[in-house]
Amino acid sequence: MAAIDPVGALLRWLNAIDPPARALIGCAHAALPPVSADAIGVRLVGCVVDAGVDLPAQLLAAGIGRVEVVACPERPGAAADRTREWVRTLDGVAAVAADPHRRGHRSGPTFDLAHPALPRRLALGLGEPPLRLPFDPALPERDRALAALRVLADAGRAHLPESAGEEGDPAATLLAASGCTACGVCVRACPHDALVLDLADGVSTLRHLRDACRGDLACVRLCPERALAPAGVLTLLDVAREGTRELAAVSTRACRRCGTQHPVADGELCPTCTFRATSAFGSRLPPGTRPPG
Repeated sequence: MAAIDPVGALLRWLNAIDPPARALIGCAHAALPPVSADAIGVRLVGCVVDAGVDLPAQLLAAGIGRVEVVACPERPGAAADRTREWVRTLDGVAAVAADPHRRGHRSGPTFDLAHPALPRRLALGLGEPPLRLPFDPALPERDRALAALRVLADAGRAHLPESAGEEGDPAATLLAASGCTACGVCVRACPHDALVLDLADGVSTLRHLRDACRGDLACVRLCPERALAPAGVLTLLDVAREGTRELAAVSTRACRRCGTQHPVADGELCPTCTFRATSAFGSRLPPGTRPPG
């Protein structure tokens, strides 16, 4: 049985109701304050310190007007730092104090991510309601988070820094290219289709589709020219800000013999056809081996 995606279940539940005005996020160490009728409570599986900006971004993009983060009593300093990161990035996030002695009438629902529940409509077998969210809750969490951040950025409610530095978990690999020959091996090697090679006006351009990148580096390992190298990591905010980047642009021409695109500097034949033209038997001796005689 496939594992339940807890945030996806929460979003499917929100898609089935009118979005509440507020969401209160609390970790396992904090007691959620009373939730009013216009709000929902969201209890994390662990600590808010270990949560990413993807959760508040998805809640805000789903139509919730304000996300309030309850302070963690066990790790107050680190939790406050994490909440400040969210406040800097997203309009509509605020910190609230944890008050275990506060009493009040709890009339709003609380969604426990450790024990996600299906929307009542689905539990009764009535099927999914029409999609009202700006992204599909069934998407993988990384893709949902990217979609949510871009929805908020387009609305002026998310502020994506030029470089997120070390904040956030790695979401993709920063690639650098030097000496690329536009052979296309890396494009075919990537199992996630995160590299494309386009030809226009005699220039072959290699682009990195960061949205699709999963950082397994098959492109680096299999590049025959050793032209690709990892140059760091990209966080979710980095990828949301710039989903595609050009890695290399090479002036190319079609091989006179086979039609393959290759660098103009190689002449009329591609390297493979050049080798075949100079080797009658299509083979070469191992390095360091001398021909007989």
